[in-house]
Amino acid sequence: MVIKADTERSDGRKPRLSFLDNAKGITILLVVLTHVVLNCESDVNFSGGLWTYFVNTVYLFHMQLFFMISGMLFHETWPHLEKNKITGKIADKTISLMVPYFVFSLVYGIMKIILSGIARSEISPNDLIFLWLRPISVYWYIYTLALLYILFGSLQYYGRTLNAKPRSLLATGFLIAVSIVIQIVPMDASVYKTILYRVIRYAPCFALGIVLNAPVTMRYAAKIRTRKIWVIAAAVLTCSVTGLLDAKFSEYRLWVVARNLASYFLSYLIILGCFLMTKKDNGWLSWLGRNCMPVYVLHVPVIVMMKAGLKRVGIVSDWSLFCLISITAVAVPLLVQHVLRRYRPADFILYPNQYWMYGGQGGKTGREERRFKK
Repeated sequence: MVIKADTERSDGRKPRLSFLDNAKGITILLVVLTHVVLNCESDVNFSGGLWTYFVNTVYLFHMQLFFMISGMLFHETWPHLEKNKITGKIADKTISLMVPYFVFSLVYGIMKIILSGIARSEISPNDLIFLWLRPISVYWYIYTLALLYILFGSLQYYGRTLNAKPRSLLATGFLIAVSIVIQIVPMDASVYKTILYRVIRYAPCFALGIVLNAPVTMRYAAKIRTRKIWVIAAAVLTCSVTGLLDAKFSEYRLWVVARNLASYFLSYLIILGCFLMTKKDNGWLSWLGRNCMPVYVLHVPVIVMMKAGLKRVGIVSDWSLFCLISITAVAVPLLVQHVLRRYRPADFILYPNQYWMYGGQGGKTGREERRFKK
């Protein structure tokens, strides 16, 4: 049994792992759907019952899944770099994440100030000044991911790699313990929004992705390849039971331990399921996974504007709002990406590493890349 990957790239880089693209595609869809519900719950009947159960259940694992995937991708490239190239790789990854973070955070923050009362939460100009400390809206994920790449890239530079060895498993267990402790210990509400809290909370997911890397996943999959239904059933059961129990025990601090362990287990089950079900590049889902960054940074502004527009024309039905806004929140960012990639300044915002000194594309826009390939 081999790892499912696309064909070898023309630029000499390692081929993509299609099963991780599929996992990212699933995750970004769940992120968009939950944010549609959360942004519309004050105006329509999106609170209580099925909607609340859906959001609470997805929130148990969707960001953990993203960070675990990133850890797996980290393992595919970084351990194989020569030491003198790691610093360049850290700089490359930092630029590629922090430029979109600051640009889209500022744009969305200004939009929320202008559309005060329509967006789900209010912010002040002071929040925009402290973006380096307290990320706003969904953009905390990009900032946290950049810091995790810096952290684990630095460990890689000094020869402290994570793998399946007992010492690495103990280090990962320590990160899990620290993450759980900071969630149990009572803190001021403002602490939960700081970037340091986010890094400590999600570092175990990144570390687990490194430890449970693609070769390890391949070995597990080889043992259960004839029992795919077991993985799917275990994922559905874990998701359902944890969601139901979380509604009853979320007020108990010790429940955090079980909830975190369940989220790690469920995240890996989804990745393992994608591995078992992926025979090749699975069309639109894999493509969506490869292009999840523009969807992530743009879907919330699109949701806010669509919500305002549909309310103005009188569309207030639960399912009509949900379907229309969800489709638009995925389609519009992809369309915007397609258009912006034709122009260097806009292309730099989405993909700054293309123009960074360590990037590999020589500063070509999307249109120029297509011409070069032809």
